[in-house]
Amino acid sequence: MSKKQLTRIYISAAFILAAVLAIAAKGGSDKVESKEDEARKSLVVAEIDGVELTLGYFEAAAGKQSPLMRKELADKAKSLEFLDKLINMDLLAGEAKRRGYDTHAEVQSVQKNQLASLMHKKIADEIKDEEPQDDALLKYYEEHSESYNKPEKVRARHILMDDKEKATGLLKKILAKKPSQYEFRRMAQENSEDESTKLRGGDLTFFCRPEDRREGDPEVPKILADAVFALKNNGDIHDKLVETDKGYHIVMRTGHRKKMSLSFEEAKDRLILLVKREMRKNSVEAGIDALKKEFEVELHEENLKDVVIDLSGGPPEPGAKGGLTPRERKKIKKALKTKN
Repeated sequence: MSKKQLTRIYISAAFILAAVLAIAAKGGSDKVESKEDEARKSLVVAEIDGVELTLGYFEAAAGKQSPLMRKELADKAKSLEFLDKLINMDLLAGEAKRRGYDTHAEVQSVQKNQLASLMHKKIADEIKDEEPQDDALLKYYEEHSESYNKPEKVRARHILMDDKEKATGLLKKILAKKPSQYEFRRMAQENSEDESTKLRGGDLTFFCRPEDRREGDPEVPKILADAVFALKNNGDIHDKLVETDKGYHIVMRTGHRKKMSLSFEEAKDRLILLVKREMRKNSVEAGIDALKKEFEVELHEENLKDVVIDLSGGPPEPGAKGGLTPRERKKIKKALKTKN
């Protein structure tokens, strides 16, 4: 693209920016558009080699951004920056199409996903929003009673040691120092002999009293649980060693959750929201099931045994930036320092 064409783009953008800012500040318009509104949306904010980008195009793109981003578009500089991104996107998309990339398998896969998402939303939008009956609410409440009736829970860190004398000496030092939770975590990593919790600083996670324990809850010996429940505040340390069949524990309370007991009437408002969401989900699934019947979907699951999964690549791990994990970035930095 020539400098002349780029200049024309930004001159055109500058003339129309006031209208853009007004819409960004307003945050949208009514679904039924007047002729004046249609005319406003047809205003050109930029041109790329003769192809016009309209105000309506800008607004549609802006509407897909986060609420924070939409607020920022009221600022002239931010609005121009966003327009520049739209121009870049169109330039790159146009060049990709000229090179034939629009027929690439990955592009077609993304397009298929977008069409599926659009159709999913269309089916959901066509569903009438009905209020659930009390019997449906009560059924949901009874099926999920554990979500509305929870026992009291505490969280703790511990340091486990086999030698009573060493454990007693460490406890005296800890009680005298009154360490913070962070310091206790470090001490657990350095001194605890419990391999299952040592790496996470002796964290026992949240647990309840043994008599209130449900399936999936952590198992903590009763004498240890009683010791933690006896502590009044987070950060308090039990003043005596707690002996179990695994050894001697030094324990600190790090968290507390009150008992929850909501009756059906007390939980009704949140139940209405949850059941409505479930009703809507079921209606969407019914719509998809109808499509399966209409187009005669057949499964040949016996052939799944021949699937070959490529494990050589794939998306980066959580927390990776630029496709690199923190550990990989650290290695690269170390290698560069050594090289220099």
